[in-house]
Amino acid sequence: MVLLYFVQLWVNFFIYALIFSLLGSFKEYITFAIGFCVLRVYSGGYHSETFVKCFVTSLLIIISGLYVSKILYLWNLVNIPLILCTFSVVIVYKFAPGKVKIGR
Repeated sequence: MVLLYFVQLWVNFFIYALIFSLLGSFKEYITFAIGFCVLRVYSGGYHSETFVKCFVTSLLIIISGLYVSKILYLWNLVNIPLILCTFSVVIVYKFAPGKVKIGR
């Protein structure tokens, strides 16, 4: 079971890397993925019932995060991400790790 999870994790990583390379956002994806993985290790989080649900949910989260970041950058709202990150750190510190029902 652990080996299957490990393989699925790497399959996700490489498919996402391919998708974001084609979109021209590979560096942004790597930066976001590192932060997201560190956050998930500490805070726990939602566990999907299937690999496909996990893949799609994670993909939507990553695309949303990158899209919002690009919009804030284009609108020259550089202070907003700093404020959101500070707020997020406080929330994670206060509430994580959460009690989450594992779907498997």
